Amino acid sequence: MKRMHAEWKKNNPEKMKAATKNCRKRNRKRVSKNQQAWVATNKDKVTAQRCVLRLRKYGLTVSEWTTLFEKQKGLCAICKRPMLPTGRKKESAVPDHDHATGRVRGILHSGCNMAIGAFSDDPNILRAAATYLEEA
Repeated sequence: MKRMHAEWKKNNPEKMKAATKNCRKRNRKRVSKNQQAWVATNKDKVTAQRCVLRLRKYGLTVSEWTTLFEKQKGLCAICKRPMLPTGRKKESAVPDHDHATGRVRGILHSGCNMAIGAFSDDPNILRAAATYLEEA
């Protein structure tokens, strides 16, 4: 019986997708509770998956990320302070990319990456900000 069900699922992917969607919709609270419980007990897996998805967004593999991280000796390319390899904190390492080309430039602290993003990745604005800080 299980084999027949598995075969039916394999041969009817659209029907399975619709049935799963319908079931989740009918049992939204239970599904949400189950997901929250799974996330709470599998934090390492969740963190690793988030990292992989982030890397995929920028066209990087885990080995390319590791190589780049080691090349920078685990230090932010801007402030030169140590970074956490994964996570969701200001000290966490994130890929910095050129918005025009999509090319990854290096790895920064999340905070440093947000800071240059706030200046629209414009060196002239960043120089003006540095001048302002030095003269203030």
